[in-house]
Amino acid sequence: MAQEKHPFIEKFSYSIGQFADTVAYQAFTYLIFTFYFSVVKLPVDCITWAFIFWSIWNALNDPLIGILSDRTHTRWGKRKPWIIFSIIPLSLVMFFLFTPPATSDLVAKFVYFVFIIITFDGVYTMMSLNTL
Repeated sequence: MAQEKHPFIEKFSYSIGQFADTVAYQAFTYLIFTFYFSVVKLPVDCITWAFIFWSIWNALNDPLIGILSDRTHTRWGKRKPWIIFSIIPLSLVMFFLFTPPATSDLVAKFVYFVFIIITFDGVYTMMSLNTL
């Protein structure tokens, strides 16, 4: 099978996309637990339950988006639309990850945390899965 030739700008564009992918995911994995424990004051058991819910979602989300991505057929290809349409939502979710509601209600903080990390994972997967 012959190797496909790709112009430098296309290779460079994908590498920049991988940089954004890495920064987004590392910010999530490195900072999210500490932020919600230290700043938001969410108890560790709540954070643990949120991560359990997130892990279950992640087990379903990745294959689902993979199947949808594989079945995408546009004039731009299978992957580019997913990457392009995930850029703005991922930027917004990254912002909202670190701007929780200013409330003392533990339930509201917990629900927000579960919602935002599940949303992050969905949008992040849309971009990351298609850049590999």
